[in-house]
Amino acid sequence: MIMNDKKSLPLKRHETFSIREGWLEKAINEFSIDANCFSKDKGQRVLGIGTNMVKSLRYWCTATQLIRFSQFRGNTFNELGNFLLSNDRYLEQDYSWWLIHLYLCSNFEDAPVFNTFFNLNVNRFEKEQLVGYIRNVLEVNYDLGAPSSLEADVNMIIKSYYSDDKSNPENNLTCPLSKLGLLEMIDKKTYARKQPKYNSLDYRVIYHALTNVLYKDESINSFNIEDMYELPNNPLNIFNLSKSSLYQYLEEMKKKGLINLVKTAGLNIATFEKRLSLQELFQN
Repeated sequence: MIMNDKKSLPLKRHETFSIREGWLEKAINEFSIDANCFSKDKGQRVLGIGTNMVKSLRYWCTATQLIRFSQFRGNTFNELGNFLLSNDRYLEQDYSWWLIHLYLCSNFEDAPVFNTFFNLNVNRFEKEQLVGYIRNVLEVNYDLGAPSSLEADVNMIIKSYYSDDKSNPENNLTCPLSKLGLLEMIDKKTYARKQPKYNSLDYRVIYHALTNVLYKDESINSFNIEDMYELPNNPLNIFNLSKSSLYQYLEEMKKKGLINLVKTAGLNIATFEKRLSLQELFQN
């Protein structure tokens, strides 16, 4: 008898609902009033959505790292949830959705398929191909369960980041992440990752992404920019950036006094001049 010692990877936790217009804003504001607003007896009434939608919204709040739900330690806002509550509780600023995207797609534990997709070196694909690419990466170490679960999560990536109706403000079924412009349809079957417009993505979001990747070890204060390209969850992967566009953001950070750039002995070295939290960064 062959034993399968691979760890099970829970998929399809979204109840087939993508993040809808108004959902996360509602969650942030209601949770700030009552940390138990997702409970079985309150969820539908307080959040104004059906039972399965409450489960889905709770999942998305976990996956985007807005809220930490814990039976033993209590439910609390994470760093991003506290930041948005203080700075943009109705998610009206573009930077808020870029941060939500960053935290979602950097979260392997709760959004493994999203995380794997944005770290894949794949720019153009058909849906069936993408399922295969992601399966090949994940099944090395994980038991993926029924094939339909992985397929549902790949469908959710496309549903979340692509819409042919994102310009219609009346369509509340469209996921707000589609407005970031990170995915486009080439033909009826083919999709492609797309680099965002430079002015739509705040340099401070890139700085925060860099510190998340590079400050795991607090003793590290500088890095070779070329080495960063191989790190998981680096900004090139998460934001579909080219190297030239990344350098544009780095130059902007330099002008703001956040980093210093030095080219020496053929190496491009970036040194952090300031070590800012998310809250400090957007007050800078």
